[in-house]
Amino acid sequence: MQKLSIALAFLFWIGLAAPCVYAQKATSKLPTLSRVEKRKIVTRINDYKAKRQEALRAKDLEEAVKVTWRIAAGYQELQQTGSVESEYLRAVNLAEKSENQKLFAYAYERLADNFDNVNYHTKKIENYQKAAEIYGKLQLAENIGTIQQKIAKSAYEVRKYKPMIAAVEDLLAKATVYQLTHAEQEAYCKMMIEAQTEEKNSESVKVYDKLLSDLMKVPNREQLINKAMKAKDTEGVDLLLISKREVDILRKVKNNLSAEVQNKEDSIQKQQRDLEIKQQRLERQRYELLAQEVATKEEKAKSQMFLIGIGCLVVVVGVAVFAFVNKLRANKKLEQKNAEIEAQKALIEVERKKSDNLLLNILPTETATELKETGKATPKSYEMVTVLFTDFKGFTNIAEKMTAEQVIQELDRCFLAFDQIIDKYNLEKIKTIGDAYMCAGGVPVANVTNPTDAVRAGLEMQQFMKQWQAEKMALKQPYFELRLGIHTGKVVAGVVGNKKFAYDIWGDAVNVAARMESSGEEGKVNISGTTYELVKHQFKATYRGKVAAKNKGEIDMYFVEGEVK
Repeated sequence: MQKLSIALAFLFWIGLAAPCVYAQKATSKLPTLSRVEKRKIVTRINDYKAKRQEALRAKDLEEAVKVTWRIAAGYQELQQTGSVESEYLRAVNLAEKSENQKLFAYAYERLADNFDNVNYHTKKIENYQKAAEIYGKLQLAENIGTIQQKIAKSAYEVRKYKPMIAAVEDLLAKATVYQLTHAEQEAYCKMMIEAQTEEKNSESVKVYDKLLSDLMKVPNREQLINKAMKAKDTEGVDLLLISKREVDILRKVKNNLSAEVQNKEDSIQKQQRDLEIKQQRLERQRYELLAQEVATKEEKAKSQMFLIGIGCLVVVVGVAVFAFVNKLRANKKLEQKNAEIEAQKALIEVERKKSDNLLLNILPTETATELKETGKATPKSYEMVTVLFTDFKGFTNIAEKMTAEQVIQELDRCFLAFDQIIDKYNLEKIKTIGDAYMCAGGVPVANVTNPTDAVRAGLEMQQFMKQWQAEKMALKQPYFELRLGIHTGKVVAGVVGNKKFAYDIWGDAVNVAARMESSGEEGKVNISGTTYELVKHQFKATYRGKVAAKNKGEIDMYFVEGEVK
């Protein structure tokens, strides 16, 4: 009868529980965030960006840093890692400008915390080290200790022993200053033994093995307190300052108490044994009475139960088979639909990637992201942007001697080389107009290196043109000569309109840069006095004096000769 009951229960479970398990697997594919939740997060991010602008207008850089961290947290919820890193880097730049060195160090620490330890371990360690350097200048021992522990932990997780060894050596050397516990010191010793073993430094292994042995011999504060608390009359006593005589007294008290406790425990155990014996006798008597009653009833019900069991088994088996067949059919249909859905998803994903790549080829990453998420891109003001203009001398006359295909081919070769050069120096291509080429540094992500980056790019462009001209001269073919001008100033950048999006910049700095190009000479890099003041320690330049520029009056201009070695 028991076997029959078990069989019925098992078949019933197959019919009901299995579909539940499948349903649970199906629901696990649901996305983490709904569209409504994503919209709320995007709205919150935009609100924080507005607050950051208010803080920047009020010159409250510390508040701007804190708001930037909240923006990064929002992008983290949306799993947009690129935007998260960009915001944490922006927080570092703002913290540096705030002149609050502790905030500056903490910004580096939070940037390092953000990096994934497996894929971006080197970046993580570098930013921790920058934070530690600033904390060190401020003599903040507690913060330095925290950073060193983070470096040790991160490096040990991926078994990068060199940065781990440096951090742990500092921690153990200043264990008192950093307030390391006894257990932490033991753990760091074990880490150093493993690291030095892998580095095959046997002498260091012996040193840290000896240090670990010494630490294990000395009882730590917690062990001493636990031992003393086992004594009865130690309330109000400083447990680390009790004398040897007092310890002996406490031990005697402890032994007396232990003896009393042991006697009471023996008495209780004896009473429990007697009680168990009485309970066993009562249970035996009850069992014998029940066995007699069951024996009489089983004889009468045996034949009836057998028939009922057979009937139930047949019904359950039939239901189970029917449910199993239907489940197989439903699973087959579901698999077909899932396959169709996955194919559609794959096709949609391919098309989405194509459209994203096309958009990123037209617009900067940050602008494209904002345009996709909000449907618009807000123009932004930049305090320091370096604009670079180029133009080919006599392009019209030379182009008349070439076919249209040859003109396009030569322009494409030159502009492709320019694209590669500005990518190398972190400049953003703005547009080409005929044979003119325009790019800028410091947009869409502001930085302080854009004047230097633009001058280096200009020198490399002229170097490329010289090589290209030499090839054309060797083939006795016509060639272009390049004028190039650079100026640094304020601009507004963004996307206007809602059709045929194009990223552009506006401002007086753009006009001055155009005059730098038109007032320059072929093969030279002509820069304004403003740009010169920002790069004069990195480059050698020849002062041209004040040169008249159309609609701008006289402007200080310089020809860049090369980098200072």
